[in-house]
Amino acid sequence: MAHNHESSLVVEASPDEVYKFVSDIKNMPKYMPTTKCAEKAGKERVHVAGEGDGFQYDTEGYLRRNNSDEGRLEWGSDEHAYKGWMKVEPHKGGSKVTIHLTFKEGEYDEIPCKHVTEGLEAGLKSIKQQTEGTGGKVKPPVEH
Repeated sequence: MAHNHESSLVVEASPDEVYKFVSDIKNMPKYMPTTKCAEKAGKERVHVAGEGDGFQYDTEGYLRRNNSDEGRLEWGSDEHAYKGWMKVEPHKGGSKVTIHLTFKEGEYDEIPCKHVTEGLEAGLKSIKQQTEGTGGKVKPPVEH
């Protein structure tokens, strides 16, 4: 059974502006809590590196725009241990950003659900602050 996590946040910026920001691979380290480096690694391929919650990663996976669902990005690992999607949609003069993560059972089990939720919320707040021009990257709290 997979472990799913999802969170949403309203942003006072246009869907086009928000999508342009989040779909630029160079911006991933500006809003993904554990990501330190992200770069294009081929067509619909991305190389990411970072650390968080006591683990480090340096890996490659897919990142694609879903052309049948405007405002949606999809990403994941090649071995399907981890995948996710982000949807940017119009909402009351601004945007609603939703991030959904799926972890294959047995993978990443050492990461507490609370930390995943806090990471999702920090990522969404980072997107909000940067697209609204009110701040920068938000780091989630880390429990010891």
